[in-house]
Amino acid sequence: MNPKQKTEPVSQSDLDQWIQWALIASRKAASIQRDFFRNPIIEADSKADGSPVTLADTQSEEIIREELRLQGSEFGLYGEEYGQEGELEDCWVIDPIDGTRNFVDGLPGFAILIGLRISGSPLLGVVHAPALGAMAGDPELMGWTWIGIADRGAWRGYGTHPQTAQKDAIRVRDCKALSDTFLCHGGLRHIHESGKWDSWSKLTCSVRRTRGFGDWWGHCLVAEGAADAMYDPRVELHDTVAVEALVRGAGGVLLAREKVTRNYIGPTVSGSSEIAESIGRCMEETGMVPASNAEWNRD
Repeated sequence: MNPKQKTEPVSQSDLDQWIQWALIASRKAASIQRDFFRNPIIEADSKADGSPVTLADTQSEEIIREELRLQGSEFGLYGEEYGQEGELEDCWVIDPIDGTRNFVDGLPGFAILIGLRISGSPLLGVVHAPALGAMAGDPELMGWTWIGIADRGAWRGYGTHPQTAQKDAIRVRDCKALSDTFLCHGGLRHIHESGKWDSWSKLTCSVRRTRGFGDWWGHCLVAEGAADAMYDPRVELHDTVAVEALVRGAGGVLLAREKVTRNYIGPTVSGSSEIAESIGRCMEETGMVPASNAEWNRD
């Protein structure tokens, strides 16, 4: 499929090819990250927004971009570290290390996110966690992997070979009530800094339990039915495309206050449609976000 052929339906052969490209790029980035992970020489600089960036972040994004070009991709590229190249409507969206703070601290809760947008909407997502599962042996079999095709299916497995990475089909849990909901969340510093701590406390009292798995992992837990919802108080485009395709592929939704573009900085909620919308309403009722007559955006 050529980016200019937007009216043509996406074939399964195209999807299989794009998944393979993303897995190969993930494998090469993972190799870089394993060399740096828990290495005492790793140093982090601070970006303008205060978030950390390391040589592993920049080198990983460079190799992902290079690999996607080598595979013959004609789509644009957008990444956390190097921004936009080509058009944004049809493009690969890259977060080379989602969870850089974990990476720097030697915690295995970080992942490579590679998502594909077609006509401005997330279509495909590959999430690869190099430091979970096997860390030695055949590089194709290392790490844990989640793959989603929006509204078509989602899988979890291990390694970066298409067969092992898509080992088991997954689906969101059919939770019906907030009082039964297991809610994951990202970092809470932004809630505290925005003065919404009391509102957050009211929300957490409405659900069964909460845990701070953070970032990509919470969305993966939702997609595989291990948790019911994931709330992230502050995300940007590079954080969302891969995980939205994954959650939607597993039968869920990812809601934002408005359509997620390169300028969006705000909250998202993922889960089944019913639970995600319930949490969105609860957030408005408790004052966590301004009440609005408009529904939360689901792209």
